[in-house]
Amino acid sequence: MCLHILSKLQNANKSEVKSELQNSQTHLGNVNNALNPRSERNKVFFKKHKKTLITISVIFLLGMGIGFLTLNEDGKMNRSTTLEVKEQSSIHRKESERITNKITESKEKDVTSSTENQIEYIRKVFSDINSATLNQRKIKYNDKCGVIDATITVYTNNNGEVRKITDTGTGDDDKAPAKWTYQYYYENEELVFSYESSSGFDNETEKQYSYETREYFSSNKMIRQIKNGKISIHQNSSIDLSDIRYKLKEVTNKSDIDRIYQCLN
Repeated sequence: MCLHILSKLQNANKSEVKSELQNSQTHLGNVNNALNPRSERNKVFFKKHKKTLITISVIFLLGMGIGFLTLNEDGKMNRSTTLEVKEQSSIHRKESERITNKITESKEKDVTSSTENQIEYIRKVFSDINSATLNQRKIKYNDKCGVIDATITVYTNNNGEVRKITDTGTGDDDKAPAKWTYQYYYENEELVFSYESSSGFDNETEKQYSYETREYFSSNKMIRQIKNGKISIHQNSSIDLSDIRYKLKEVTNKSDIDRIYQCLN
């Protein structure tokens, strides 16, 4: 039985070692109880089997030592393995974060580069339109919305394609600004650039005001806005044919303007 215990102690896992040690302690306790020296009969038995009992005790002590070493080494191994796994996990996580950041930076650079290229193209379109000889259609207007004197001019090429629209005028500095200038540029029937400037006196704040907004578009999506000199990007801002800047392309007379421009109050 002792040899059986020793063999199992050498090959058992942690839970098995603990179990066998407990069983061995119980067995040894039973032996000790059986060999109580106060019994004369047991004294004789002890003398007769002294060597065997000593052997059992030695084997038991060896088993205890092996079990302890096994548990200790296993604990060291588990701690070492856990630390190694944590270190590897940390390394992998940092590497993953580094790659993710690199991809994000690359995408941002690509977007910025693409936007800059589009804006450079729009600036070229702007310059080409302003240097070209275009047909003009002028419509003067005034209304009850505070507009005193204003003119909308539609610029078209020889094919009748609208390339530019301007709206300039003066107002009552109440319902309408004191003065304004709006310019809209088109390429392939789509709005690519919008410039709006207005100024006047704000009755609520009792201060002069001046607004200036530049907007760049690509496929009806705003790619940049510069408002009073501050640059911002509106990636989710888009327009469609219901936008006033598209409706103005169809203006031919004052009634068209009255229909498009409606009083806010």
